[in-house]
Amino acid sequence: MPYISETFNKCSIVGSSGILLNSTCGQSIDSADFVVRFNLAHVQKFAKDVGSRTDLITSNLWILKREYGSVSGKGSRRFQAFVKREYPNATLLFPAFTYQFTSKLSFRAQDALKGQQHSVVFLHPLHHTMVKRFWKSQKVHEVRVSSGLLLFTSMMSFCKEVHLYGYWPFAEDADGNPLLYHYFDEKAIMLTPARLKRRIHNMPEEFDKYRKWHNKGAIQLHVGQCTSS
Repeated sequence: MPYISETFNKCSIVGSSGILLNSTCGQSIDSADFVVRFNLAHVQKFAKDVGSRTDLITSNLWILKREYGSVSGKGSRRFQAFVKREYPNATLLFPAFTYQFTSKLSFRAQDALKGQQHSVVFLHPLHHTMVKRFWKSQKVHEVRVSSGLLLFTSMMSFCKEVHLYGYWPFAEDADGNPLLYHYFDEKAIMLTPARLKRRIHNMPEEFDKYRKWHNKGAIQLHVGQCTSS
C-alpha cells in the first residue's frame, strides 16, 4: 500500500447503501483527509449526497466481468473512461491474489489504466485471511469478509478518526421508508431475509459491530442526514 507509513487525522469510508440518497453528506465526506469507496460506485452524479473525492476505490471482480466485458476490447475502453470520469486521482485496489480467478481480471484492469493518473495496488492475500480470522474471533460469521469490513479494518490502522457513511444493510431506514440497495442503481434490490442466509457476507452482523463501536466512541457511524458545518 502506498500509504503504509502515513497517518490521516480523519477518514471517510463510504458504502453504497441507498440511505445516502438525500442525505446531503457530500460536504462532510469530502472534508476528510482520506476518502475510501467500494466496488466502482458512481460518484459525480450524486456528489451532493456522497461527495466527489476518492482516494482509494476497490472493485469486486465480478463487476469488471459483468459491466466491462472482463476489461477487454470495448469493455477496457469503457472501464478506462469511467474511472477517469468518476475518480480522477484515485488509487484502485484489486484482490489479484486472493483467489486464482481474480488474477487475470486484476492484471487487465491494471493494463487498462497504464498511462493514466491512477495507481493500481493489489491486496495481499494473507491480509484478507488475517482479517477474516480476526472477525471470526469477534463472532462475525460469514463465508468471506465483505469489502466494507475489510477496508474498515485496514483503515483503522491509518486513521485517527474514522467516519462510516452508507453502511446500512437494511431494506428500510429507521423511519420505515424503503431504500434502494445501492444509491446509484435503481435496479438493485434489497435481498430478502431468506436470500441473505445464502449470501457469503453477513452484513447485519457486521453492522452490529459498527454500531457497538460507534456507541463506545471508537468510530462515527452516520446513518441519517448530515448537517452543514
